[in-house]
Amino acid sequence: MWAFSASEFRRRAAAALCALVCAATLTAPASARVTIRTVSNGDSSGVVSRVTVDASGVQVTTDTSDPHSTRITTDPDSFGAGALIIEDGTGVVRFLSNAEVKAGDRVDGDVVAIGGNCRIAGSVTGSVVAVLGSVSIERGAHVEGEAVSVLGSFRSAGEVAGNAVAVLGSSKLEEGAKVGGDAVSVGGAVSEADSTQIGGQSVSLEFLPLTLGMPMLPTVIAFIFTGWLLSVLFGWVFATLFPDRLARIAVTSSRRTVLSVVVAVLAWFGWPILSLLLIFTLIGAPIGIMMWFVGPVASYAGQLAGTYVLGCKLLRRRLGEGPALGPIIAGTTFIALFFLGGALLWMKPGLPTAIAIFLFLTGILLQLALSTIGSGAILLSRLGALPKDLGGDSGPAAEPAAPADAATAPAS
Repeated sequence: MWAFSASEFRRRAAAALCALVCAATLTAPASARVTIRTVSNGDSSGVVSRVTVDASGVQVTTDTSDPHSTRITTDPDSFGAGALIIEDGTGVVRFLSNAEVKAGDRVDGDVVAIGGNCRIAGSVTGSVVAVLGSVSIERGAHVEGEAVSVLGSFRSAGEVAGNAVAVLGSSKLEEGAKVGGDAVSVGGAVSEADSTQIGGQSVSLEFLPLTLGMPMLPTVIAFIFTGWLLSVLFGWVFATLFPDRLARIAVTSSRRTVLSVVVAVLAWFGWPILSLLLIFTLIGAPIGIMMWFVGPVASYAGQLAGTYVLGCKLLRRRLGEGPALGPIIAGTTFIALFFLGGALLWMKPGLPTAIAIFLFLTGILLQLALSTIGSGAILLSRLGALPKDLGGDSGPAAEPAAPADAATAPAS
């Protein structure tokens, strides 16, 4: 869908990589402009044969014949000093910076912003792409290629000859907007005005999250709070009904963590196969059907047990010591904070969106790890029947008491 050729992308990526490495070692005042020039003696598909670094900047030389020049600069921008800008006469690429084409200006090539937004008020002969940012096409602007926003929103009141795509974001086509191809929004909705013209199809794939027409951020926060509340409630019920079993499962997961993971993974693969084999037999069919319900319950119980262990670590409490509600609340809140932070940063394009994705993935992986360890510990402990001793291995060990006669022995 992009208008880039593979060779152009490789050339720009190589130049950007060299600039990133060298810019990390260069020191300059925040208000100064630093220019790094790279010269390649060949076409865009040439192989880099030499990289020279000196006080004047960086030179990248390729082994082909036709001269070609690329200018890379670092300049203070809306993201602060140190943003990388690549301008080679065939387009503009910006890293951690906004890319803007003002009214009356023309760019022959592509306009790309990685970690920034693209605002087009003039004309672009290529495509406009924003990664971790939004794309805005102003009234009177013209883009001959595609307009793509990845992890950001798309807004247009001008003309896009190709497709207009927003990945994990929404699209808004205002009055007078024209799209020659398709208008697609993955993870959001395509909003159209009455005078909007779309040459292809308008496609909305809303699934992150399913807001049912409600505002996104309050809905996501409500989902997070509901999940937190249910986890605390079910954890409290589990701890109240089976306090000793919960403690034994927690001790097993702490003492035999690696073996718990192995057992859980083997169970996840073997559980469906065993249940299907039982379903195809007359006698074992009821058991096989029941296993499809027992499996998710056991996995969720394992997650609660793992959350209890996490809470004990956070509160520095020995496993099985005192009420279990406190550690369950602490562990559940710790996990919920990752999702809450991701939800608050998700609506801000650019670098905050990348941090939001990291927080979401961290929360998901943490939940998966706790569920895996806890599920394996449930099987290893024989549903909480073992071990007989409830002593955990977290927290300081109690010192042995002094013999009674030693305390009463007279001093010599």
